[in-house]
Amino acid sequence: MRLVLLLLMPSAVVEAGDAGLPAELWVGGWDTHNVLRLDWRTGESRGLFVPSGRGGLRSAHHFSFGPDGDFYVASYGTSQVIRYDGETGSFIDVFVQSGNGLIKAHTAYWNVDGTILVSSEQGDRVLQYNGWTGGFRRTFVRPGEQGLDGPEFIIEGPGGNLYLTAQSRQVLVLDPIDGGVIDVFVADDPDTPDIDETGGLFWPHGLVFGPDGHLYVASSQNNRILRYNGETGAFLNEFVPDGAGGLRFPLGIAFGPDGDFYVASFGKSRVLKYHGSTGAPLGLVASLAPMGLTGPLHIAFVDGPLVRADLDRDGEVSLDDFGLWFGCMTGPNAGPVELDCRQADQDRDDDVDLGDYAAMQIRFGDQ
Repeated sequence: MRLVLLLLMPSAVVEAGDAGLPAELWVGGWDTHNVLRLDWRTGESRGLFVPSGRGGLRSAHHFSFGPDGDFYVASYGTSQVIRYDGETGSFIDVFVQSGNGLIKAHTAYWNVDGTILVSSEQGDRVLQYNGWTGGFRRTFVRPGEQGLDGPEFIIEGPGGNLYLTAQSRQVLVLDPIDGGVIDVFVADDPDTPDIDETGGLFWPHGLVFGPDGHLYVASSQNNRILRYNGETGAFLNEFVPDGAGGLRFPLGIAFGPDGDFYVASFGKSRVLKYHGSTGAPLGLVASLAPMGLTGPLHIAFVDGPLVRADLDRDGEVSLDDFGLWFGCMTGPNAGPVELDCRQADQDRDDDVDLGDYAAMQIRFGDQ
């Protein structure tokens, strides 16, 4: 009997690294159409993982590793999601094509059910695609639903629901399985014109739940990071006030492995660092223009390029990975593999077989 292993369900792009910490901070370039690797401790460049324009990439937005170990980037300028080899960064294909209401792809988010969700910023909707083929499945969130206009970033919240920022000055809660908006988490109440319940939220982009359980949102147009109650969505405070530490047009945000808060400052092409509890400026992480990237948008902590044979993603190709491969083996010409075993299909022929075993043997012991 074939073992069905849930070994590679989509997850956040953060992976374990040296001493249990991610080794790198990756940045997507809007102006330069590329993805840059940084050493997050020193701010030094480790080179471009995706060079400018590779595979037709225009204005790199959100990116993540998929369940197959490949690397997916939302190409805003072409309204597509482009797939690259997760180890080398070489172009594989255009995984999601434009059309079906996809106009300016912002976020390409791997959902818990193995599908990929793409926010269509100018189509005012969220679309769902087959995680295996990239084929269109359905409109996941309809245009104008609960006031939706200009959907941006998507993340998973503490309870498993999805959270979406939108240009309509909102954070919406989505049902991860059935789709649709199930709650308006942050929004200004039109019935109280003298009070702004959002605390001044203006063109929200990146969002992240912090170690304290609260929600942090980049308010791009007024150069702030705002904090909201993680259970109710009520405004708490300006975590980073207007322009503090040189902040200009913040977009991507993330808590680092050190517990501090990192921001892609689009306006000055920098990555900035703030105290993880107080929001006090801690200085410059990296000035990106000399490294070949301007217009930083999404940022994420990763362990570096993904060794495809490292099936459990623990940083080493070991006997454990061969055990996982065996559980995924379908035999010669057995047809498409299970979605959660796609990384075990080393040669991408839709069949986990001895050819893949040979490819993994070559990489045994690699880190």
